[in-house]
Amino acid sequence: MILDEKCILAPPPPYVQATAGGCPLRRRSDLTLSSLPSHLLLQVVYCTFPLEDGEHDSDSKAVRQRENLHWLEKSLRLVNRALYIACMHILRSTYLPAYDRLVRPPYTSDPFPTSSVSETQSSTSPLFTHHRELATLDRFISLLAHEDRLLDASDLHLPREEAYKDLFDLVQPKSRLEDLIAEQGCSCGVVVFDRLRSKGHRSTNSGLSVVSVSSAMTSTSTLSSPHDSTSSIKKHYDNELTSSSPMLSMQTPPKVKQKKSSFNLFSFRRSKKSITPPPPVPAQKYSIDPIPFSTLTVSFSPKSVGLVYTPPPQALYSAFTTCSSFPYGGSTYGSLSVSMNANVLRKKTLVEISRARDEPLEVSANRLVQSLKAWLEEN
Repeated sequence: MILDEKCILAPPPPYVQATAGGCPLRRRSDLTLSSLPSHLLLQVVYCTFPLEDGEHDSDSKAVRQRENLHWLEKSLRLVNRALYIACMHILRSTYLPAYDRLVRPPYTSDPFPTSSVSETQSSTSPLFTHHRELATLDRFISLLAHEDRLLDASDLHLPREEAYKDLFDLVQPKSRLEDLIAEQGCSCGVVVFDRLRSKGHRSTNSGLSVVSVSSAMTSTSTLSSPHDSTSSIKKHYDNELTSSSPMLSMQTPPKVKQKKSSFNLFSFRRSKKSITPPPPVPAQKYSIDPIPFSTLTVSFSPKSVGLVYTPPPQALYSAFTTCSSFPYGGSTYGSLSVSMNANVLRKKTLVEISRARDEPLEVSANRLVQSLKAWLEEN
């Protein structure tokens, strides 16, 4: 007789859900490609590049890799934030040598914000920093990836050197000069990296702080000598007497003539010698209100450069809200409201200097910062 051990053993207990008082099970979040660590995600993107030639003769490894770079620039980097960072790391490191070769002397280049103010890299940090030459490098990457794709797709497409002319004749030195102005202006205290300051935003008509001007006015009033205040009170009292009674005004000239005696003259001279002059009032130091870098741009030409101030969006909104509160506001008379606020909404050239063609950008930036500082102190 054969006995089966499985039939003798008792069946397993039935499944019972955990009670509410017990420790609840944590629900595991769905893992996605973007949730990988940055170094693993970067390695995954690197693995998308082909390492062998294709089946056709025209599909060489270099051609397939350029096609993959075009795919990174046009499609993959636009998926989400994590893939954008990984793709731009590969694209910028790939096209940076070609970018540096096309920079024309005496211009310099520093597209990566290594020397600027460091920002904390986190999930909420901005992707587009204040370093403006980095945006110029991204434009060059987009242009060169598109041109390489067209050259590989058809032999009829010829390379266009004029496509890079405006980029390296105007845009690259302009953005590099703006970065130098931001760096030197921040060290001098005339430029600040606040993107949009909600409180205490300055206007272009005054380069000084309102608080500093009011404090300077109060300090000058408190530093005035008591001799000046008593003389002003005496003049005011004499004017009231002369205006109230005409007889007193007619009798005042003979009184002045009778007082002219030798004794009074000598006593006046002695009293004049005893009066000490008031101490000189020290020059007031005004605190300069720095300009947000996001509102400054550079007007660049081979013979002159300048700083242009553009009002922020808050100034445009406040201008239209104030004009709508007038009896003839913008709701009914729109053209009238725009004309009344034309000075507020218009761009303004703060400073402009001349430069030689072979002048380095660092020298031009230093001169512009010093001119901006002088303009802020004068206004």
